[in-house]
Amino acid sequence: MLPVKPIPDLTADLYYLGLDRNNARFDVGRAHELRHTIGSRLWGGTKPWDYNNELVLQMGSFGRRDILAWMAASDTGYTFTEAPLTPRLGFKANIASGNRSPNSGTLGTFNGLFPRNAYFTPAGIVTLTNLMNLYPSVAIRPTAATDLSLGWDFLWRQSTQGCVLSRRAHSAHSRQFEQRPHCRQRGRSRGRLAARPPYTDCRLLRAFLRRALRHQRRRQGRRLRLGVGQL
Repeated sequence: MLPVKPIPDLTADLYYLGLDRNNARFDVGRAHELRHTIGSRLWGGTKPWDYNNELVLQMGSFGRRDILAWMAASDTGYTFTEAPLTPRLGFKANIASGNRSPNSGTLGTFNGLFPRNAYFTPAGIVTLTNLMNLYPSVAIRPTAATDLSLGWDFLWRQSTQGCVLSRRAHSAHSRQFEQRPHCRQRGRSRGRLAARPPYTDCRLLRAFLRRALRHQRRRQGRRLRLGVGQL
């Protein structure tokens, strides 16, 4: 990854990712996958505007097929800095290519490689593969340490000949059962609390909670498990 600053208030990330794996699975079958990913991310903004845009091209081979896939993502917002609660109007638009034909000699399915689970939803059911989505939203900041957002997500398949894939590359929406591009739409809300010292160190928090649960196990004679992620 190479960050550069071509103009003030704009940052550009240029990157390359290579993936070589055996027994990869897509809706056209299983085969050896060799995929080269070249991408660019442009982000920044001049108040009250902010933006985050990304373009990705993928090439390579999947068994005897060639790979030619792409993705584009955009996140643009306008913040009313002088208004109460500092509201931000946001608009996200994403599109990732899908396979055009199961009999083609080219695999057009975009591979998100190692996507975060909650790209579209906290459940992480689908990833940015053979999908288009539009997401208008509004966010407010009741305090300096909290923010709340509410939006509505519209999802379509980019190609009706391809499947929507889960993060484990299993078909989540098969082309054999429906040829319509529309997948679904739903509302999405989120609340976030920014941790302040001394709680920003996740390792200290994990150690504290493990001691507390260990003490609780001794008192109740039960087995408890704890997992703490990054704050």
